[in-house]
Amino acid sequence: MKKIKMKKYEKRKIWISLITSLLMIISVVAFSLNLRNTEEESKNLRFKIGNSIVEVKMVYLENETTEVEKNYHPNLEDFINKKFYFFVDARLRDKAIRLLSFLNYFTILNEACFQNFECNNEQLPIKNCDDNFILFEHSEKEEIRKEEKCIFLKGNETTIDKVIDAFFYEMKNKKD
Repeated sequence: MKKIKMKKYEKRKIWISLITSLLMIISVVAFSLNLRNTEEESKNLRFKIGNSIVEVKMVYLENETTEVEKNYHPNLEDFINKKFYFFVDARLRDKAIRLLSFLNYFTILNEACFQNFECNNEQLPIKNCDDNFILFEHSEKEEIRKEEKCIFLKGNETTIDKVIDAFFYEMKNKKD
């Protein structure tokens, strides 16, 4: 009779351990999924443009972009229904598309060569700061700067996303 009671007790102990372990695993998974969703939501910015909402997926949180130097604080109205030329250093092209795609919703964008910069496409017009111009410049410095009608976004392959996010946050904060 002792053996029977012992077996029941051991089986019960195993079941309780399994259920407890399962609950712990489910809790951890649920917590991580909820945390990931919260982070994704907090990294998305929404801009109301006319009757449309345009959502931008951010790479950095706003407080992670504070070291980007800025002498220009963009405003949506600076771009709506205006024509801009742009030049992107080839090393930054993949990252710059995120900002250019956003601006393309409400701005006329044309690629051009920037005067005194190496340009590998002879068919593009050559422009300077007399024209509205956005220049993605490869640099070790992280900066958003405006000179005349030129907007310079400076960064390298790993920091340009931070500069672009700082641009978006500045634009969003100016709008609110």
